Amino acid sequence: MIIHHESSEFLKKRQFLPIKTCQKFVLSEDDALDLRKALDKDSEAYLYNGILSVGAGIKSLLNKNYGWATVQFYYSVFYLARAHLASDNIGIVYDGSKPYIILSQSGEQLIKKNGTTHKLVLKQFKEHFSNHLMLNTINGQCPLMWLMDQRELMNYRSAVMPDPTIPLQYQEIIVSRKTIRQWLHLYLLDDIEIYSFDLEHACLAYPFKFLIHTIKMFKNKNIPCRYVTQNQSFIKKLFSDKSGCFDFILEYLKL
Repeated sequence: MIIHHESSEFLKKRQFLPIKTCQKFVLSEDDALDLRKALDKDSEAYLYNGILSVGAGIKSLLNKNYGWATVQFYYSVFYLARAHLASDNIGIVYDGSKPYIILSQSGEQLIKKNGTTHKLVLKQFKEHFSNHLMLNTINGQCPLMWLMDQRELMNYRSAVMPDPTIPLQYQEIIVSRKTIRQWLHLYLLDDIEIYSFDLEHACLAYPFKFLIHTIKMFKNKNIPCRYVTQNQSFIKKLFSDKSGCFDFILEYLKL
């Protein structure tokens, strides 16, 4: 079953979409309230996608699928950035192939934007959450763009995935005496985010900590996530290794 973006469906129902020539609808107070409810539901979906992507990336690392792990970690950050935006009343929708953003506030209307969904989401996150703890730099670059570069390196610029050879960005994590479980526990305890912006750890540490901060934000805003509640068993299998579940992570995933 396909679950559509609630915000897009709401705007279509109220005839904000598709956009007609010379037509400029603005949100009423009731529209803004209903759009906020739709965006909250979308944010749940984006958070769940982010959780699955981080879990799948960890599984890929454990299986020495380093190329796909990088792709999955990048996608997790994309989904989590979109979850942040939706939870803060910012919708990104499409009229055909044209992207628009809209704030769920009375008097607001759709504003046309340029670029792909991914670049638009990351750009909007950088602008809207400019003081966010996770917007330091990795090797002098915005971490969102840095992770996109890592994904494009694996997906597009390399003719073949590196597996099973360990790429440089995972050497310290994989070759050291610590297990991935132990690294994740260290990252969790790293309150000043040293590992998240360290070149030797960022591919894993950054998406993982971005997930943790996103979950904290959801809890602070009292936004539940029905998909997490409904799929606990599946999530436990994702966040596990041969020693069992990562209980220290699963505690955070109770929404």
